[in-house]
Amino acid sequence: MSMTDQEAAATLQRILGSGWQVEPIKGPTTEPGAEGLPQLVIPGCERVTNATVAQMRADAPMRPKKEQSLTMPERGLWGDHGQMSLF
Repeated sequence: MSMTDQEAAATLQRILGSGWQVEPIKGPTTEPGAEGLPQLVIPGCERVTNATVAQMRADAPMRPKKEQSLTMPERGLWGDHGQMSLF
């Protein structure tokens, strides 16, 4: 026995409760291919606009451009103690 999309959405809505929004599953994305014939696009490889890419980069966590140097306990407060001399 198979359910229609509407029956499946109604069942999920009943199970999850009213706080959840259930959206129907979208079919495969197609785009014009060779000779104008439609071809399927791999999920996650759809074309995106420059604005979408900029927003994704803005939402991503910041990463350092250069790796952090040794921390104070490993290096000491003013550098390597083995090379330091008072006089």
